[in-house]
Amino acid sequence: MSDDILNAGSEKQCIMKCNAAYMLKTQDGTLLSQGECTVQLDEETLTIMPRFGDLISLHFRDIIDISDVDYQVQMSLESDQTLTVFDLGYNFEDFVIKLYRLRNQVLLKDMLMDETKRFEAEGEYNYSDVMQKAGHNGECSIQLYETALVILPKRQDIKRIPYSLIEVASEGDYRITVKTELGEEYIFSMLGRMYDPFYKKFCELMDVLAQKVQTHLVEVFPEMGVQIAARLARIMKDGKAARKSDIDNISPNIWGKLEERLAAAGVDEEYNFLSSLGQKDKICIGIKRGLMGDLTGEYTWFMVPVCGNQPDILYNTIAMEAVDSEGRGATYFFRLVDENGLHSCDCSSPDAVNSFIKELNYCMLMLNFRREPIYLSEESLNDSKYLKYKYAIRKLLYLQHLRRTFIGRVIHRSAEQWKNDVLKILKSG
Repeated sequence: MSDDILNAGSEKQCIMKCNAAYMLKTQDGTLLSQGECTVQLDEETLTIMPRFGDLISLHFRDIIDISDVDYQVQMSLESDQTLTVFDLGYNFEDFVIKLYRLRNQVLLKDMLMDETKRFEAEGEYNYSDVMQKAGHNGECSIQLYETALVILPKRQDIKRIPYSLIEVASEGDYRITVKTELGEEYIFSMLGRMYDPFYKKFCELMDVLAQKVQTHLVEVFPEMGVQIAARLARIMKDGKAARKSDIDNISPNIWGKLEERLAAAGVDEEYNFLSSLGQKDKICIGIKRGLMGDLTGEYTWFMVPVCGNQPDILYNTIAMEAVDSEGRGATYFFRLVDENGLHSCDCSSPDAVNSFIKELNYCMLMLNFRREPIYLSEESLNDSKYLKYKYAIRKLLYLQHLRRTFIGRVIHRSAEQWKNDVLKILKSG
């Protein structure tokens, strides 16, 4: 049997245990082991206890995909192997539902960290994605958190929708429709008596988040007034970076104040240098307070499309600078490519720049502003402290795109060192 499978038992509370049969194969179909077994589910692991042979224990993070057809449960594993469990008898349905539920709960912890659940209802969902031409539906648990709506389907992977990415939310005929900025549509139905309280709480949580953003902006820029802050909050929701041109359309006095925030965060020299290589109206700035997990205080970041006529500089690059309230930060560089991800394109292309800005905003919000999933190598992701990011990388196509286009990171040690390292990246491409 392959060394990629962890041969160890689980001491956690048993959720389900029953007789079955199993088959373990390599990616090319080579049989590694098979036979009758006892299968056990606990809070974080699936354990196969063969009648003859070595015990197989898998953490739910090791399972990439699950499918259940013809009373067989097939799992694609991180180790490039396939595990099939069958002959479950009358336990089949219960096993499948509990496997999905337990795995989704583990993935939920990875995605939301310490966020508090505010509401939960059982119902059905219908998901479609015009851009990616994907879709599925089924029974689910719908959970509302402080900053996101979470879908835990009975027979699909978990879905998390940050409120700040929701473009339209409406209700009618006992159906709630949610559309995101990236072309996704979710329709929730069959909520029964929970329909009204669920929709009320959903709207309330979105309003609370919007109000927090608006209040923060007024605190940061008291001279702008409540009306301008409300308009600005729509394009800078929950830390999203907004373009200078969009901010100037709301008020021409705000951009200078945002630049002052960058100076207060200690990145004014970096900002001035990068912006001298870029086009002012396409530069984006975002600010966020009260991040979850290991990031606290205020978080400031900006993006600069590098465009100009300085010799030897790579002008199909997006620079992103991110710094927290303690001044810890780094500069990240991405290659700007066409919509197929095949060819470099000039950042003078508004569609290419706008698309990248949308993707980076999306990924930062989906990852609760963690940058590690963007730049960590495949080898580093196998470290136990980073395993939680592997699921996000597998499932978020936009994050996969960012990782493919990532070309380097520069850490701040001194002003001279930073500038020299930045120029090395821009000149090497």
